[in-house]
Amino acid sequence: MIARDGWSRFNIWEHSAQVRLLYAQRCRREVEEMTSHRQAMRLLATHARAGDSLLDAGCGSGYLFHSLPAVGVPLEYYGADASPALLAIGRSILPDYGLAPERLIDVRLEDIRAEVDHVVCINVLTNLDNYHRPLERLLLAARRSVILRESISNFSRYSYVEDRYLDPGVRLKVHVNTYARDEIEAFIRGYGYHVSFHTDEYTRGQPQQVIDNPHWWTFVEAVRQAV
Repeated sequence: MIARDGWSRFNIWEHSAQVRLLYAQRCRREVEEMTSHRQAMRLLATHARAGDSLLDAGCGSGYLFHSLPAVGVPLEYYGADASPALLAIGRSILPDYGLAPERLIDVRLEDIRAEVDHVVCINVLTNLDNYHRPLERLLLAARRSVILRESISNFSRYSYVEDRYLDPGVRLKVHVNTYARDEIEAFIRGYGYHVSFHTDEYTRGQPQQVIDNPHWWTFVEAVRQAV
């Protein structure tokens, strides 16, 4: 037997009722805004102009849409994610807040081919097998800036661990990687960007345990160099 559903079958984001509940609450604004989203919007505000387009890469259910007013200018929001279950939540709830469901797109990061002014990617590359291909797609897509929040430190560490917080009976593994600061900086600069690093305000530079593994959350502000 050969099946073609391997992506969804082994995707941890498709197998957590707890995450789906939380994401629905965030879409309905029933829980506090994420500190990382506020920080990302402040970084974006220094580069955004009225009418600019924004790609929220790895958007989950698209609740970053609620944080856009903090930028101070109207933006055209698009979300992209590879979890149909999470996208369905946003497509169901966010139209009540003004986001058309077709603005939430089912696609893996490495399959994105886009032209937008800005890209925001929060807590996504850390859980992929490596950052090179998906980050390249985002750097190629952005005309002006890319804002990242990922596990970044002075070393690289690649792990493939069991997520023990999934639905009962589901046993799946996920990548939990930390990327070396100098390596990721050189990679981004190679695509024509200036790079700045910022201490994550939520963790204040300290590692955070997520699914029982340390994450060194750090913000990256990449601004395309003038040609």
